[in-house]
Amino acid sequence: MGKAYISEDVPGGSRVNSPSPSASNVGTMEGLTPTSALDPNVLYGGGDDNDDSGSLSHVSFRYGGKVIGLGNELNGLSLGGIGRGTDIDHVEIMNNVDDGIEIWGGTVNLKYVSIWNIGDDSFDIDQGWRGKAQFGLIVQGYSLDAKQGSGVGDNCFETDGAEQSDYQPVTTGAIYNFTAIGEPNSGDHGTAWRDNARVQYHNCVFMDLGDELVF
Repeated sequence: MGKAYISEDVPGGSRVNSPSPSASNVGTMEGLTPTSALDPNVLYGGGDDNDDSGSLSHVSFRYGGKVIGLGNELNGLSLGGIGRGTDIDHVEIMNNVDDGIEIWGGTVNLKYVSIWNIGDDSFDIDQGWRGKAQFGLIVQGYSLDAKQGSGVGDNCFETDGAEQSDYQPVTTGAIYNFTAIGEPNSGDHGTAWRDNARVQYHNCVFMDLGDELVF
C-alpha cells in the first residue's frame, strides 16, 4: 500500500491502519465506512513488517465503542496491520462497549497496557499478528456505572488466525508479564483460541476466571 493511515479521532474508539502484512493480505477495518471500493483510509495490510505509523503514548480511551452490526464493532483501540517501527506504550482502555484492544495482523509491539471493564474481549488478536505485548493488566467486570453498554465481558484474551487455515502469516504473537483478573460469576475464558492461532504466554498470571484457561 505504500502509506500508513492514522484515523482521526472520532466518537466510539481509535483506529490505526497501516501497510504491514496480515493473513488476509489487505482487509477493511471494522467500524469504518469506505467511500469507494478502494478507499485507502479504511484498508490495512501489505508487505512492510517494519512500517512506522508513528507513536501512541500515555493515553486513556474511556467510554467508547459501538456495535454497528454483526461482526462490525468499534473497539477501544483497533490496530490494522501496524508494523514494528510503531511505538505504542502506556495505553489505558476503560469501559468500552466492545473489545478493549483488537489487533489485525502486523508486527506491532505494545508495552504498559491496562484494560478495565470491557464489554466484550479485553485483548483480541486476529489475522496473523506477530508482535509482542509486555507489562499489562486486565480487569474484567463491566461496570454498572458505565455510560454505555451492558454486560460483564467475554474473554480476557481471544486469539484468532485467518479464516482459511493455509493463509500466511500465522498468528504467532507473544504476551509477557500480564496479570488478568477475570469475572468469576459470568465472565468467559482466560484464553480463547480459534483458527490455528499460536500465541505464546510468558510469566503471566490469570485469576478469578469465569471459565477455563486453555494453553
